[in-house]
Amino acid sequence: MWIYVFVGTLFLKGPLCQDPCNLGNNRLLDEPTRSVDYPLGPNDPDLCDRRLLDEGWYRVPDNGNIAIECPAILRCGSLYPVWLNGTLPVRGQRVTLNACQRGFLQCCENSFSVEVQNCNDFNVFYLTTIPACPGRYCTVGPPAPCSPGTSSETGFTPCQPLSISFSVTPQVVPFIPSFDPSSDERFLAFRCQASMPSEYHRYVFDITWYINQNKIVDKSKIPYSKLVTDGVLHRKDWDSHANGPKVLGFWVMCRIRARQSSVSVPTPYNNSKEFYAGVQIKKTSFTVKSGKEVTIRIKSTVPVACVEVPGHKTCAIEIELFSLKDQFQSRPANCNDSLSDEEIKMSKSTCSLVFDGTKWNDYHNFKLQTLSDQALRSSYKCSAKLIAKSSIDTLWQNYQLPEVYIHVFNEERPKGHCRSYNDPHIKTFDGPSTFTTHEKGEFVLFRHRTKPIEVHTIHRWEHAKGYNPWASNCAIIFRAATDLFVIYGCNSPTRWITRRLNCDKGNHYLEVFERNKEYEVIMPTGTRFKVTVRPSWLNIDVYVSPSDWNQTDGLCGTYNGKRQDDLTDRNGNIVGKTEFVSSWRVPGSQSLFIARSRTEKMTNEVLYCSCYNKSITSDIQNEMKETADCTWKDSLPLCRPKNWKDNKCRNYGRTKREIADDFEFDVPLDIVKFEEGPKNFEWTNGWTEQKAVNACESYFKRSKMFNLCSKITHSSAVDSETCVADIKISGSTVFLSASLDSMKSACINEIRLNTSFWKPKPKPKLQTTTERNVQLNVKTRLFTTSTTSTTTSNLDIPEVEDISFFDIAETVFDNNCPNDCSDSGICQEGICECNDGFEGEDCSVDRRKGPEVFGLIEESFCDLSKRPCSFVSVFGNGFYASETVTCLIVEAKIEQNEVKPENLNVTTYGSLITFAEVKCPLELINANKSHAFPVLDAYMISISFDAIKYSTGSPIIVYDSTCMICKDVKGTVDCRMRPNINKCESIKSEGPN
Repeated sequence: MWIYVFVGTLFLKGPLCQDPCNLGNNRLLDEPTRSVDYPLGPNDPDLCDRRLLDEGWYRVPDNGNIAIECPAILRCGSLYPVWLNGTLPVRGQRVTLNACQRGFLQCCENSFSVEVQNCNDFNVFYLTTIPACPGRYCTVGPPAPCSPGTSSETGFTPCQPLSISFSVTPQVVPFIPSFDPSSDERFLAFRCQASMPSEYHRYVFDITWYINQNKIVDKSKIPYSKLVTDGVLHRKDWDSHANGPKVLGFWVMCRIRARQSSVSVPTPYNNSKEFYAGVQIKKTSFTVKSGKEVTIRIKSTVPVACVEVPGHKTCAIEIELFSLKDQFQSRPANCNDSLSDEEIKMSKSTCSLVFDGTKWNDYHNFKLQTLSDQALRSSYKCSAKLIAKSSIDTLWQNYQLPEVYIHVFNEERPKGHCRSYNDPHIKTFDGPSTFTTHEKGEFVLFRHRTKPIEVHTIHRWEHAKGYNPWASNCAIIFRAATDLFVIYGCNSPTRWITRRLNCDKGNHYLEVFERNKEYEVIMPTGTRFKVTVRPSWLNIDVYVSPSDWNQTDGLCGTYNGKRQDDLTDRNGNIVGKTEFVSSWRVPGSQSLFIARSRTEKMTNEVLYCSCYNKSITSDIQNEMKETADCTWKDSLPLCRPKNWKDNKCRNYGRTKREIADDFEFDVPLDIVKFEEGPKNFEWTNGWTEQKAVNACESYFKRSKMFNLCSKITHSSAVDSETCVADIKISGSTVFLSASLDSMKSACINEIRLNTSFWKPKPKPKLQTTTERNVQLNVKTRLFTTSTTSTTTSNLDIPEVEDISFFDIAETVFDNNCPNDCSDSGICQEGICECNDGFEGEDCSVDRRKGPEVFGLIEESFCDLSKRPCSFVSVFGNGFYASETVTCLIVEAKIEQNEVKPENLNVTTYGSLITFAEVKCPLELINANKSHAFPVLDAYMISISFDAIKYSTGSPIIVYDSTCMICKDVKGTVDCRMRPNINKCESIKSEGPN
């Protein structure tokens, strides 16, 4: 903390108001190379006080001062020395002087302020880091450098005549002293090597070592015969230094001088050139087409500390892709940059190069496939960062190699947008129109032809009295290798379950984001899915990545720009709509929803990494065995939208134990079974086509988002057609509020991908410059690509005056709130501010009513043979995020197949999992509960979000299926002992654990 205090006319500055004149409150600026008389030699390091000087009070020894006259260039150990332009203070005075950094042509190229305090016999200077490198504060006054032919220990007066001459050109040479894993010298070291004539062999030598221009160690008075051992810079030398490096990527320099004897005056130092210890990349800039490979050639400047034991040598370093970042200097209005670095820190990649340490000075080839781009632009620039991983040489562990810059030119391809909406209307990637299907069962919505990526949906029939059943999406499951995410609501009554499956596998390739009842799922290829949860159905949008060109199958069709082959069946034949839908149905044996078939599918299929050389695929298969996975990305990631959160495995509980103690997601076979649906619908319930058109148009015009988005996208006619069809099929306006989902989704997608809508990234408040650091200023134009589908000419919004091109995008995002805040709140910057009495991200929860929970359902039964049942899930409506999510757990018993509460109860905190699920711990009540056999435990659990209004009780039955069968029979509990009761006697006598 710095404190400023006035004492009379004396203005003190310093830590805790300490007097800078007092001993200990200032530091010595005593490097001999700072003298104005010291010339910068050809091999001397160009030192810089931007990096090597700590801010504070300094004094020059022997009553010296900072120079107050303009020095020449190449003085004071720097190309551009720094001096003070003004008069030094008199006794007791403090002044502020103008510090000048010498330039090549001018004495004051850069200027800044320096405070000087007179301390009677000497001056102290408050020195700050200089604005730019190179540059260094110059000193004057004693001591003066030794003149030619004389020398001293310091190189400054007092000096003595030299009796010998010494002139060599030293070089820094890296080596490994020992490969013995038990040796203290099994690490990188450096020699200061110089060719010396025989007359020098009788001298003794001093060697000083520097790393990154910091003095590390002096090696003094070494005989010639021991230079190769005693003059070495060892790992332990810089490990013990405060500024010693921990990983590669540093600069090493040595200085050597000679003495006639150990008591003689030394000669001036001879300096080596700086040596870079790290990786050299032969070419760091590339220009390629999207999807093509670049070959990054890598070699090391230093050997690897291999491990040698009898009969074996370990010398491999893994080089992995650490980051591939877009360098575009603009972004969508709703872009969230704050999470990008965290994603990189947590990322891992098996796209790697095995660097052979025995051939460290040979180039190794790292092949990197460039990513396709979802944004609408002709090209993009990215920076690739590689990182080293090693268990044998810690200098390589997490060493970030120099960056590689890649300019990628995109292939022009049409945008692909598939959707499956309401009852359901399906639009393929290439088709301009939609078709409707009412078949029931599980279907392939999207499938990659060569990678284990697929998305299945379940259609179920909705029934209304007096009408034919119509179909809708009630579930969707995403798969990338063994990583799965499911949204399921095909149960009755509808209760929405979301889960990340196979969390224990540790391979997470899907990116899942959520906002209230909306989900965005991103495949490794870059294809994005937007899912909106409606009361009893799902609306689905699919935005295909350019990297999936000619690689898609399923109800979304083939993404290839050809409308005529959209309805291609599993066998590659172009068929009619009915045959097309039927061909993409999924039999129970191949279902991703049924646990048994899902497990078999995960075991039998293997993912091959695209980053591996095809010639070694068979070896990889042998190593990976049957359940191999690897991380792969084919598309440049978009920035994450604001106000959305990650959906990860940890979202399903507060502890690892709670996450692991979860019910198995499984679906009955009859849910996924295929059945044909009705083909034709008539107008019913008094509706006509004109009435439906009027209802849809009236609803659309009342929507602010519709009015904004109609200026950006041109799908309103298609949305109106599907809205009218929904009314005809359902005989009601049940789908009316969801009819705008598709247009809103397409509108948001256009703004996210169309760079014409992107704003420049805000500049940081303070920018600093350092040597060896060059900033790349990328200038962007608003209209740069032929693929941009929107121009300023069709973006005038008459009801808003003088709205800028960028403001349209911001206005859309500001008004894009979950479910339009359910007409119970105000949308502010994409977040609902709820009216009094309403809660939830979409303001849909009426707090006055309290939460509702379901009665006896499938999830009410917890089987001890499958999991501990220490945590159970309660499903319902009216759930919202709260600091007081509370579970009231009441002991219960089963009488006449009904669950009836008793007296023992416990109140504890629960975990909100989703908008429809809370997890409650049973541990506290289990400690006091007596168990009945054969039913081990029964509970009634009520939920509250304010610790005041509780729901009714939801029954929970805990049993062991080894001994008994428990199920729901028309809303009652039916638990029976299995026929072979002998094996259960031990359980009965021991009781539950």
